[in-house]
Formats: sequence, C-alpha cells, structure tokens
Amino acid sequence: MIKYSLKNRTHKLTSIFFLFIGFSFFCFAQDISVNPSDPDKTKIFSLDECDSLFSEYYRNSSISDEDLKILIDGIGSLTDSLEKILLENKKMRDIKKQNELLILYLEHAEILSTIYNYGGMNHQGKLIKKIDKDLKRFLKLSGLEGEVYLKYADYLYTKLPLPETKRFNTILTLPVLYRMALLKDKNNKAAFVKLSCWQIAAADETTSNFNSQIKSTEEYIEELNEVDKFNAYIWYSIFYMKTYDTKKGWYHFYKAKNIFPDHPLVSLLYENYKKGILIL
Repeated sequence: MIKYSLKNRTHKLTSIFFLFIGFSFFCFAQDISVNPSDPDKTKIFSLDECDSLFSEYYRNSSISDEDLKILIDGIGSLTDSLEKILLENKKMRDIKKQNELLILYLEHAEILSTIYNYGGMNHQGKLIKKIDKDLKRFLKLSGLEGEVYLKYADYLYTKLPLPETKRFNTILTLPVLYRMALLKDKNNKAAFVKLSCWQIAAADETTSNFNSQIKSTEEYIEELNEVDKFNAYIWYSIFYMKTYDTKKGWYHFYKAKNIFPDHPLVSLLYENYKKGILIL
C-alpha cells in the first residue's frame, strides 16, 4: 500500500483548495467503458470508479499500488486513443467519443497530478510533464463540450502549489473556463458552484454582487459528488464567517466535517477559526 500524507503538506497546499473545488471528479459524468476492440485490453477506470477512488483518497490519504498502476496504464491507453483521433480527418471524427475520452483522460490526469502534488509519485515527474504537454494538443480538438472545460479547470487546480506554476495566469484562467462550460451548458450546476467558490476569496460583507451569486448557487451543493461537496462546504463556511453569519459558517463547517472527518483541512480550518483567521 502506498500512503501519501496530506497532513505534512497541508500548509503548502492550502492555496490549491480555493481552486480545488478538483473539485476533481464531477458528479454529472456518465460511466464510460473501455472499447472492447482495444487491442491491449488495458483496464481503465470508469468515471464512477474515478469518483470513488478520489473519495477514498480524501478519506484515507492513500491509494493502493494496484489502483495507482491502473491509473497510469489507463492514462497511457487513453493517450493512444486520443492520438488516433488527432490523426483523423476533422470531418470524420466522432465528436461524442472524442469528448468522452477527453473527460475520462482528464479524470485520470487530475487524480495522478493530485497524488503527485501531495508529495507522492516523485518518480513519476516525467509522466506529469507528458500529461501537461499532451493536454495542450488534445484541447485544440474542435467540438469540445462544456464538461471538458470544467474538467480542465479541475486539472489546473492541481498545478497551483507547484513552484514553477504561473499561479496568477492560472487563477485568471479558472473563471474563464467555468463560463465557457456554462456557455455550453447553462444548467451545469457544478460549474455554477465552482465559479461561486472561486469568488469567495474576494468576497466579504461589502461585495454584494459576488455575495448574491454565491448564495444563489448554494442550493446546488448537495447535488455534487463527495469531494466537490466537501470542498464547497469548506469554502461556503469561510464565506459565511467572512460575512459575519457565524451560525451558517459553523453549519457548513460541520457539513464538510461529516463527509471527511479526518481530512487535514477540517482541523486546519477549525484551528484558524479559533484564532479569528477566516481563511485556510
């Protein structure tokens, strides 16, 4: 069993959670199977399996050797499939299949990048760099769905704590990706919540424009998956504390704690609140 501690890297990674609302593994994705005609028959985690795997990582701070190998082998197989699509005539491409593959690729990429940034998988630095390079090409494909933009935003969250990351440009890119996702699908509730969470860092009792947006999307939180829900409750707790509604602030804090009680963000935020610090 490989165990990657979240606690030792908490302070370095707290910035990621403003943007990690990573929040990786969206609740609205459908299950995608491996094409039975794939010659290598590589096992690839479905979207639902990725979602479960990420929840377990949040819950236990660990991932098994076997699951990690499946993730690495799976992203290799998905890369091969996307490479083939790049070589196809644009008019002949199966856009639906292309988007399904991209979303699943980004799911795998996000979890691998997250583990890497938590201090594990240091020997896989070349793999992460390859993912970064490949994504630049894959995201130039035409006909991208809103969910692809949303998943790409999730992937960017994982890059923020790295020293070489251009944090400023990344932070500015996130709301653009949220809005692109909403332009493609105006009913994408995950995109609404994530955009609101992005706004919380700048919100306080004087920012009525942000506050209205943030409050209007609060009702969608319960529809998110476990990880996204946890992160959303953390940031809505901060929002209400900043706007002096401490009752709601604590309410959202304990909603988050009930999902992942041992996650280091829970103890960190609790200690900050005791000190009067209304931020991670």
